[in-house]
Amino acid sequence: MDFFITAILGGIIIFCLYWLASINVNYWEKLGFPHAKSLPFFGNTLDIILKKKSLSDVLDEIYYKFDGEKCVGFLQFFNPVLLLRDPELIQQILIKDFSYFNDQGFVFDKTLDPLSSNLFNLSGNLWKSTRSKLLLTFTSNKMKTNMFGQIKSLSEQAVSYIKNKTSNELESRDVMSKLSLNIKGSIAYGINANAFSEEKEGSNEFLTACKLFFGPSLLQSIKFLISMASPRIQTLFKYKVLDKDVESFFFKFVEDTMKYREETGERRNDFLQLMIDLKKQEENAHNFGKNLDEVDKNDLEESDKYLFELQSKLEKKEPADTPTKVITEECIAAHTFVFISGGTESISTALSFAVYELAVNKDIQKRLQNEVDSLLSTDISYEKLKKCKYLDNFLKEVLRKHGTATPLTRRCSMDYQIPETNMIVKKGTLVLISQRSLQRDPKYFPNPEKFDPDRFDDPNTIIKGTYLPFGDGPRMCIAMRLAMLEMKTILAILISNFNIILSNKTREPLQIEKTSFFGRAEGGIWVRFEERKKVINANE
Repeated sequence: MDFFITAILGGIIIFCLYWLASINVNYWEKLGFPHAKSLPFFGNTLDIILKKKSLSDVLDEIYYKFDGEKCVGFLQFFNPVLLLRDPELIQQILIKDFSYFNDQGFVFDKTLDPLSSNLFNLSGNLWKSTRSKLLLTFTSNKMKTNMFGQIKSLSEQAVSYIKNKTSNELESRDVMSKLSLNIKGSIAYGINANAFSEEKEGSNEFLTACKLFFGPSLLQSIKFLISMASPRIQTLFKYKVLDKDVESFFFKFVEDTMKYREETGERRNDFLQLMIDLKKQEENAHNFGKNLDEVDKNDLEESDKYLFELQSKLEKKEPADTPTKVITEECIAAHTFVFISGGTESISTALSFAVYELAVNKDIQKRLQNEVDSLLSTDISYEKLKKCKYLDNFLKEVLRKHGTATPLTRRCSMDYQIPETNMIVKKGTLVLISQRSLQRDPKYFPNPEKFDPDRFDDPNTIIKGTYLPFGDGPRMCIAMRLAMLEMKTILAILISNFNIILSNKTREPLQIEKTSFFGRAEGGIWVRFEERKKVINANE
């Protein structure tokens, strides 16, 4: 009898699991959307789990298989996801109909992972108020006075490090990762991360915490995947996605630093200080910081103006509730952490590909060196760097061809009808935009595998909605100008000091690691830095 009952219960459990796994297999077909064939439970992610393909590989396959369609449905495990293909629809959703897609789509339990309470994950009025304030910390004037000097100085330190290693072949991403971490440590917290040092493993707490985050354990990776598949599972089982040692370090580090500066009156030109100043503004009951309309327009460059205009239009269209104090200590810890975590990997990966393209395109490398030698003369300054048009085009082409493997995400907040169709995107649906697919589509970028910076000589030739390295619309990355400034400064100083030569250790053609979140090259990109006779002394 017991065996019979057990068999029945087992059968019910198996049936329920199969039903749960199969419930959305025909989801997109029922709604009338073009869709990729999906498996029960795994959806279209089985090859990713088996490490046969990367997420970007899977999205590429879906994108190109459905040529001519505005959008394509597929399943991420058993969750419906919509891949956008049409540039006009992409612009519509990111900008014009932003109110329907105002959240990034990643859901974290902020009580379990408080460091996730950053601008990337926030939603609603809290996101809007926080972004409005943080925009004021990323103006070009702030970058020029608070950050450029540090980026320049630390890039020169990297030159000294490389010169001591010229007899060895260096893995470019390793060098760029250390340099980027030094820069982020300085402009975020005003500290010397000392990533180029040969200190004993574990002796530098900051680097140790960063390595724990950037090199997560298998368990941490599994937790992250589960939370992506079904965010409710994290809340149900109450587990942390982020390593508890990483969380503890950054909260204590920010708390101790803020306390020290409060007691001593010390100020630093870093992002933490800008956040502290915003917090003090809020502590004045009648002063919540400048309104965006009150910002001196002379303090803004063209790239600033676009972001400020988007934010102003958003606030006028959807006024926030009564202002509240949003810059708390937890908020400061979360945003200074994402400043490190969100910028270091993406920038170091992009720079490693930039080094590769310089090494394999000698004519482009020489042309860049000529521009840098001519325009920057004997000193690299913020103003002169802005005049390096070809360097700007070069970086844009790097981001086009080797853009992040991570797609843009938005979550539908209310039922939305695809314009000029009868297709309805249901509330709660995750929407993806594969920048890599768009930016390598020959319809928009002829001969896409060719590395050609001159594509960007006339910005009017780039179709809107096809080039999105930093996103677009009100959720566009507010640190994009800082990222470009950092990469331009680093490259200008490197190519003024070195000729970059590709090593035979680099595997060609380049292949992207299947498990890489940002799209690293398999085996690394190995180069030699050959010192030039004519160099620019950036410290003159």
